[in-house]
Amino acid sequence: MTKRVKSFTMYLFLLIVMSCQNQSLCDLKKSDPISQLVVDWYRHMLLSEIHTEGYRAPVAARAFAYIGLAGYETIRPNLPADYISFGEEMAGLELPVIDSIDYYHEGIALNSCFAYLEFFFYNSNRPALKMAKKKLEESWDEFWAKSMAPNTLKYSKKMGRKIAEAICQWSATDEYGHLSQLHNYDRDYIPPSGKGKWQPSINFPMPPMLPSWGKVRTFMVDADQFPARALPQFSENPDSIYFKQAMELYALGNPLSPENKWIAEYWHDDHPGLTITHPGHWISIALQTIETSQASSDLAIETMLKVGIALSDASVTSWKSKYIYNLERPEVFINRNISSTWRSHLPAPSHPSYPSGHSTCGAAVTTILDKLYGAEFYLTDNSHVDRSELKLASRSFSSFREMSLENSVSRMLLGVHYRMDCEEGRRIGRLVGEEISQFDLQSSKE
Repeated sequence: MTKRVKSFTMYLFLLIVMSCQNQSLCDLKKSDPISQLVVDWYRHMLLSEIHTEGYRAPVAARAFAYIGLAGYETIRPNLPADYISFGEEMAGLELPVIDSIDYYHEGIALNSCFAYLEFFFYNSNRPALKMAKKKLEESWDEFWAKSMAPNTLKYSKKMGRKIAEAICQWSATDEYGHLSQLHNYDRDYIPPSGKGKWQPSINFPMPPMLPSWGKVRTFMVDADQFPARALPQFSENPDSIYFKQAMELYALGNPLSPENKWIAEYWHDDHPGLTITHPGHWISIALQTIETSQASSDLAIETMLKVGIALSDASVTSWKSKYIYNLERPEVFINRNISSTWRSHLPAPSHPSYPSGHSTCGAAVTTILDKLYGAEFYLTDNSHVDRSELKLASRSFSSFREMSLENSVSRMLLGVHYRMDCEEGRRIGRLVGEEISQFDLQSSKE
C-alpha cells in the first residue's frame, strides 16, 4: 500500500470516528453526558496510542494512570465534600485551588483537561489525529456552551487545563517513567548470564525493554510488597517443571488449532502502529463496560481512575520481578532441549519471561471491574472490530474473570510464556487489583 493510500485510508477512518463522536453527542439524552465525554476522549486517546512512537505496554499503562487521575481531580469539586484529593495523598503533587465553585462546570473543565493531556502524552501522533482532537474538543465545548454564561465557560476551561498541567508536571518528576516512550530499549543494560537466564533473542535480536521499569513511581501499590514467588531450581531434566511446561507449549503450538490461534492473536495487542497495546485493550473493555451498564459519571470516572492505576501499578510490579528472576523465554528452552526448529507463533517480547505482564495487568483490571460492576457481567468485546486481518474480531464473555483467564492463557498459546509465568502473573495481578479496589475515595465512608 502506498503512503498516499495509507494516508487517505487513515483520513477516512478518522472521519468515521468523528462521525460516531458527533452521533454520540446527538444521543446524549440516553446516557450521562459526562460519561459520554469520558468515553469519547478515551477512544480518541486509544487511536493516538496506536500512532504515537514508543508507546509499548508499560508506557501506555503509565499514561492511562495519569489521565485517570487528572479526570478524577477535575470532577472532584462537584463530588460530595468527603471525596479525597490526591494532592493530599501523593507527595509532590500540587493541584490548583478552585476558588470560584459557582463558576466551575465539570463538563467544560474535563473537556479542557483531556485536551491538554492528549497533547502532553501523544504530541507526536499523526496530523490527522490532531485534527480529530481539535474537532472533538470543539464539539463538546459547543454542546456545553449553549446554556452557559461566558465567565463560567472561561473559568472552567482555565481550571481544567491547570489541573491537567499540574498532573503533567508531577508526571515529569518521575525519573524512570517520564519520557519513557523515547527510550524503550536499553542497549547498555547487560542481563545476567547463565543457564536458564534471559538474553536477547537470536531470532529477534532486540535490546532489553525497560529494564528499570520496576523503579517507576507507583500510585496505590508498593511494588516491593507483591514480589513474584521464587522460581523452582532451574533444570533441563525431563522430570523438571521447566521441561514439562515447555513440552506443553510445544504440543499446543504444533500446530495451533484455529480456535487457539484466534485467542492467541486476539489478546496479543503488540503490533505498534496497527493495534492498541494490551493496557489499551483493557481500557477499551472498561469503556464498553461503562457504556453497556450506562454508568453514572461518578462511576465512570472511578472506573477509569482505578483501571488506569491498576494497569500502571501492575506493570511496575510485574516488571520488578521480571528483572529479578531473568527467566529465559520458552522458545529458547525448547530449541535447546526439544526441537531446534520450533518457533513461538509470534516473536516473544524483548524482556524476561517470569511473571507474565499480560496476565498481571489483566487480573488487576478484572478484579477492579468485578468489584465495581459485579461478578457476572456479559460483554461482547469489540475492541478489534476494525482489524481486518482477524477473521472473527469480537469475542463474548460472561464475566471479567473469564476475560482475565483467556487473556492469560493466550500467552501460552502464542508460545511466549510458561504456564507458571501466567499463573503467577494472575496471582500478583489479583493482589494488586484487590489493593486498589479497597482504596476508599470517600474519607468518611464506613
